[in-house]
Amino acid sequence: MQKREILDFFTKNRSMSVGISILLIYLIAAIFAPLLSPHDPYEQNLDVRLSGPSREYPFGTDQFGRCVFSRILYGARISITIGIAAVLFGLIIGSGLGIIAGYRGGLTDLVLMRLMDVLMSIPALILALAVVAALGRSIPNMILAIGINALPLFARLSRSSVLSIRTMEYIEASEAIGTNSFNIIRYHVFKNCFSPLLIFSTLHTASAILMAAALSFLGLGVPPPTAEWGLMTAEARVYLRQAPYLVIFPSMVILVLVLGFNLIGDRLRDMLDPKLRF
Repeated sequence: MQKREILDFFTKNRSMSVGISILLIYLIAAIFAPLLSPHDPYEQNLDVRLSGPSREYPFGTDQFGRCVFSRILYGARISITIGIAAVLFGLIIGSGLGIIAGYRGGLTDLVLMRLMDVLMSIPALILALAVVAALGRSIPNMILAIGINALPLFARLSRSSVLSIRTMEYIEASEAIGTNSFNIIRYHVFKNCFSPLLIFSTLHTASAILMAAALSFLGLGVPPPTAEWGLMTAEARVYLRQAPYLVIFPSMVILVLVLGFNLIGDRLRDMLDPKLRF
């Protein structure tokens, strides 16, 4: 019966099924990249530089004769790691600050929200560029830069969820019987924030992956010769007319992965948002 229910769920939710399938394919590619890659992604062979797609090189070779397909597989590891880690950073810290601000109110709420307003007033890409330029080009610094951009978004979302239930009777009853604030937040407040945070986390992962690619494209992401999709696209601009596949394939894998996260996020919103259930 359980298998039947799972099958019915995916049959009725085709967009969710497509999104999950895309995500699973990318995760498998990232995890098993050493087994799936036909060549070493960093091995140079100038004899076959700028060769088009073939049986030996499914996506062709770049200006150094490196296998583009192998580099894309290894690039999935970096892009997915950066996207998920940056969102987790924003989710844990940002939602924590938002819940505290909404539940405590008063001066705590005022100070924390004004700090979030300051972060939101700075364009996301400019803030990320400033952080990476100050700290240096590396994967941890990219995660930090993108995660800082997510802080005010998660903080405001969680705060609004807390404010919507802050004065409800069961919260006041818990306070009246002496339940400490930590347990109230843990057992009552966080449960009401979970659905919107889950939806936004899924959707924002797509934005984080795009931001990581943008930073690398602008020269402030991971340093070369790292196999990363944004960096691969940036390096291929010079050869756009001679070897357009160097730009097309990395761009397409970014597009499809972002589409997968958006499909999952949109369907989760339809399922979990009470305003959209009817």
